[in-house]
Amino acid sequence: MTNTIKNCSPIIMLVLGFILAVVLALFYRGANPVLGDSPGSLPTTVSSTSVFSISTSVYGNPLFGTSTCSARMIATGSSTIRTIFGSRTEQGRRPTYSQGFIQAASSTVTYPAENFGCGPVFIIGLDSVSAVTAVEMY
Repeated sequence: MTNTIKNCSPIIMLVLGFILAVVLALFYRGANPVLGDSPGSLPTTVSSTSVFSISTSVYGNPLFGTSTCSARMIATGSSTIRTIFGSRTEQGRRPTYSQGFIQAASSTVTYPAENFGCGPVFIIGLDSVSAVTAVEMY
């Protein structure tokens, strides 16, 4: 009987050591990086808020261009706008009257980063000169 206990002891120690290593790995793996997603019911923090003047002929610089965010919120004034979302390598892309997403006048739309990413956002006005408020959250 003592031989059986002596033979099992190293196996038990290996199993306990493995379990301990797994538990420690789970607790000390570090924080998860922000990948551009805000699961439901979690709070977000406003990173920046800006007001831009948008016209039908001027594209301007990208409204945003950060690499991490959880969402972008765009509120329009009296003009309907068209937005296009791109990656950092596509900074030359601009919205046209036939491509991009239409956002109605006097509306506020939240664009979650899990669907639209965190790259540059370009806007063109479709009706007239108007102010657009842009909020980035992380």
